[in-house]
Amino acid sequence: MPAKQSADSISQADSIRLFLCGDVMTGRGIDQVLPHPNDPSCTNPTSARPAATWNSPESVNGAIPRPVEFDYIWGDALAELDRAGVDLRIVNLETSITSSEDYWRDKEIHYRMHPRNIDCITAARIDCCCLANNHVLDWGYDGLAETLRTLDAAGIAHTGAGRDAVEAAAPAVLDVPGKAACSSSRMAHRRAAFRGNGPRPLTDPASTFSRTLRRKLRAASPARCADSTASAM
Repeated sequence: MPAKQSADSISQADSIRLFLCGDVMTGRGIDQVLPHPNDPSCTNPTSARPAATWNSPESVNGAIPRPVEFDYIWGDALAELDRAGVDLRIVNLETSITSSEDYWRDKEIHYRMHPRNIDCITAARIDCCCLANNHVLDWGYDGLAETLRTLDAAGIAHTGAGRDAVEAAAPAVLDVPGKAACSSSRMAHRRAAFRGNGPRPLTDPASTFSRTLRRKLRAASPARCADSTASAM
């Protein structure tokens, strides 16, 4: 873009508008007020504080009706996103989507949302979840595998974690009809992701723009690859 050309002067038809959101946490009290909560006693297995203390702000703010609708947790944000005409919605999902009880023993805080509550993510029309963070393995490899299955079943792209090293390192390529292909690369949380061995699921700590990403973008939109790449890092 020329130095004197402002973002406002670019027509919406020629631009791609991204909603990039960090640290979306749908576990704990959020999961508890949704229609299909996990067992709250396992929310923080290693904590001496009772689960109710972690899960409920009601002692301060009053009773929260439950169950709430799936879009309730987003408040006024969804209307604002619609008003802004956002093309792609990409979040860093800091919660394992699982009913697994095999929590990570060396951690003190464990986030999980029941898979049947995935509609709270689809209600916001999230296009992609970045998973390379310090909570996606809170409930072990089984919890990560269930997270991946749940996102796949819901049609939500993901990047930063996978069933093997290749999938964990692969970017998500998202198409904007009539505009271009965008990518959401591997997003790392302080570059401190977990690794495993063999066929177990992995998360990828890298956050660089890879040759694989460029190759996929060229295949998706050859004419626009150089101008339309957007990376969530």
